[in-house]
Amino acid sequence: MSIGILNHSGFLSSIHKDTLTPFYVTTQEDEIINFQDQNNNIYSLNSLTVTANATDLFIQILPSEYCIHIPASSSVTIDYLKIKQIKVLGALGQSLKWFGLHF
Repeated sequence: MSIGILNHSGFLSSIHKDTLTPFYVTTQEDEIINFQDQNNNIYSLNSLTVTANATDLFIQILPSEYCIHIPASSSVTIDYLKIKQIKVLGALGQSLKWFGLHF
């Protein structure tokens, strides 16, 4: 059974062409990440891929209280969900990258 057609109008990533930093490192405990472009526009994503660097990650998909586990050096993709924010659970200094498609 088909869920439907996944439509997008734009792409965002934690990697920007002006910095080319492969991984983002959290700067606070339980850091919340908004999906924001260089002009400070905030987007809701309907497709999101998160990649863990050298350690496992636990990512809370807000506003849900449920989390996903991403093993070190692995990625997880979520489609067909309006995602406004994620929370990287745990101590500061966690390393990840993400990309997504927005409405």
